[in-house]
Amino acid sequence: MERGIASADALFSLEGIPEGAVVPEPEGEAATEAAVERLGSRFARLDGQVRHALRRTRDHAGNLSSDRLQGLSEIVQNAEDLGATDVRILMWGWELLVAHNGSPVRLPDVLALAMPLADEQGRAGGIHR
Repeated sequence: MERGIASADALFSLEGIPEGAVVPEPEGEAATEAAVERLGSRFARLDGQVRHALRRTRDHAGNLSSDRLQGLSEIVQNAEDLGATDVRILMWGWELLVAHNGSPVRLPDVLALAMPLADEQGRAGGIHR
């Protein structure tokens, strides 16, 4: 778990991810869960104005497309970018569960999904590869 937390901290501290950079991945379910939770807590601890700016960016990102299913389209596109040929989407209460048979989603992918308009290199436009 400590390695997962350290991986999340190292990733969160980078300003973009240079091409070819190696970001340590958490190993195992507990470490992965700890890393994702740590990313969430790092976002929650951002100063108020930074959180506000990110929230406004996220809210205005919806204006880029009038397609109300754009988010699902992005999920499918990202799965395809990871080599998936099968994507399954399930609504469970208020949770959206997604599984695909492509390459595993990495910690930088999780960070990019949480950041409005940014991919893992800090570029605009989602996490497409």
